[in-house]
Amino acid sequence: MFRANDDNKPFKVLIVGGGPAGLVLTSGLKNKDISCEVYERGVDPDFRTQGWFLSMHMTLQTLNDCIPKHRFEYFSREVWG
Repeated sequence: MFRANDDNKPFKVLIVGGGPAGLVLTSGLKNKDISCEVYERGVDPDFRTQGWFLSMHMTLQTLNDCIPKHRFEYFSREVWG
């Protein structure tokens, strides 16, 4: 577990928001063995009034660096089939 420099105590990163940025941040931190927890206020994960369309082409390299390879493959699959 990652430890702070000043007192050498372990800590947990709290991430507010389970949207794309929060989930990519979570994955990146987990890849570095940094403990984290995501808090999302939405109660139904299947219904959102925003975020229905994302253009990912400009962020694919960053996602590739943060997300494990076996999960990154989901981004290359056809969505509408």
